[in-house]
Formats: sequence, structure tokens, C-alpha cells
Amino acid sequence: MPFIYANPHLDVEPGIVRDPFIVQVGEKYYLTGTLRPIWAGPNPGVPLWSSPDLLNWKNLGLLIDRNNVPADAWYRDRWWAPEIHQAGEWFYLTVGCRNETTRHKHGVAIWRAKEITGPYELLNPEAPFPSAVEQFYPENPEVTQKYISNDASLFTDADGRHFIFWSCHYGIWEAEIELPSCRMIGEKWLAILASKNGWDTKIEGPVLFRHGKWIYLFISSFTRDYDMGVARAEKITGPWIQQPNNPIISPRPPLTHVGHNGVFHGPDGRWWISYIMQFNGKDSPERLAYDPIWFNADGWIETNAPTLGTQVVNNQFCA
Repeated sequence: MPFIYANPHLDVEPGIVRDPFIVQVGEKYYLTGTLRPIWAGPNPGVPLWSSPDLLNWKNLGLLIDRNNVPADAWYRDRWWAPEIHQAGEWFYLTVGCRNETTRHKHGVAIWRAKEITGPYELLNPEAPFPSAVEQFYPENPEVTQKYISNDASLFTDADGRHFIFWSCHYGIWEAEIELPSCRMIGEKWLAILASKNGWDTKIEGPVLFRHGKWIYLFISSFTRDYDMGVARAEKITGPWIQQPNNPIISPRPPLTHVGHNGVFHGPDGRWWISYIMQFNGKDSPERLAYDPIWFNADGWIETNAPTLGTQVVNNQFCA
């Protein structure tokens, strides 16, 4: 049977959500993302939805509820770009957090649970990742000790080693990380440097997956409006080479923003991406969208995204 869907997703659930991240566990899909208010003031916490078919979503409530967090905690007020990754018997939840009262800007909180629905245990309650020493950027000494990182994404390599990627100012950084201690192993390094005058002068939203011999790294950029590109490497440590035709996904009228994607296995067995759609600038409602991706003869990614309206994935892909 063909799979029929429509972009953007306009049903009651999940409603308005930013940075949508979908993961499949067993027979179900799970979705998390950033809740409003986006740009100012506290938001409620980290949400979770489930769906048997990507079409009908059930609100499972908050994985992390701000009301249950101590007022002086560094991760108290903002919950940004959550992602859930399964590694072995654990589900790891990474979230960009901050405390508006203490003026502590975004840092990464890492939680874990035995079930995707929780309960989740915070692994670094004392301080964000990276640590106070690790967060210093000698390349840009004006970066304050209280601005750390954002949009963290975990990747577990075939040998079981964990790596974490995050955005900060002028690039995407990566480091090996020991879990559950959240200790950085060795030094961080710059995976992708933002350009000075291209489409990607302000990059964020790293997300990774492996396909064949390549590891692919998606990034988003708000240089122009909001676009998505991809880089790849044969080793998690790089070097990362950007796809020649980046950005591979850009808004086209009536869209003004598409970006900050997740990657998951879709109903046809191919890789798909989840991302946001906006029609009237960055303050307009953020709606869930998703589309398949595939690979050309050179191993680079191709896609029809962003698509609008009803889409049909035909029988040659669907079981």
C-alpha cells in the first residue's frame, strides 16, 4: 500500500513545535521538539508524542517538566532542540538549557532512561557540557564562560564510542564523550567552520547518521532565511566535506523557513528527515514536516524536500 502524507502537519497534535526530532522504537514513532515561547521567557519543558503511523500523534506529556526543576538550577528555564538517541540499553536525551535569572546562557544537559518514555535521570546536574574549562574557545576569547553550546547531537560509533556535536558561534564542534560521566575524552575540535560570505555563515542544528561507508552530518543555517545542508566523512573524526550543491534544502514561496532536521527510518524503509516549515518569517507558527531522502551514484543526498500538500510514496518502496 502507498504511504500518503501531507506537509505541513496541521492536526491538533503536535501543533506548533520547533526543531522536530523523530525516532522509531519498535512499532512506534516518537517525536520531541522545542515548545513555545521560543525566543524569550521560560518554556514548559521537553515534550514527547507517539504515533503508530507518522500521521496520528498522541501527546504523552513532558519528559522534563520545568515545574519540577529547582529555581537555581542552571537548566531551569529554557528547553531547546531536544534529541533522543538509543545506545545499547539506554536512551540518551540531549537538551539545550539555560537559566534566565542567573543569566546562564545555553549549555547542554544530558539525561538517560531505560525506556524512551522515561523516567529520565540527569547526568550532569552540576554544570553544562562542555565544562567550564572545556567551553573556553581560544580562537575567540570574547566568548564568555557562560555561553557554552547549543543544539547538541549524540552519535555512537560502531565500536561503542560516543561522540557529541554542538554549535557555537562560528561552527560545529565535536568531541568524544564518556557516558554516563559526561566527561570529554581528549580535546574538542572544529568539525565544520562557518563560511564568511556563503549560505552558511551562521550554522547550527547538527544531526548525524551512518549509511554505507559514510557518516552524514546535517546542518542548518539562518544566514539567509533557514536552509539545510549536509557534509559527510568516512570517520566520525572527519574530515567533513560539504555536499557540492549545498544547501540541498531551501525554502521556496510560500515558505520562508525550513530547517533544523532530524533523521529517521520512514515507513518505506528509507531514510527520512523531519524539519520545520514556516510561512511568514521566524515568528510565524512552526509546523512539523517530513520527507524521504535518498542517495545518488556518488553517495550524496537527494530529496524533493520541502514538499507542500499531499504526497504519495508509491508501492515500489512501501511494504
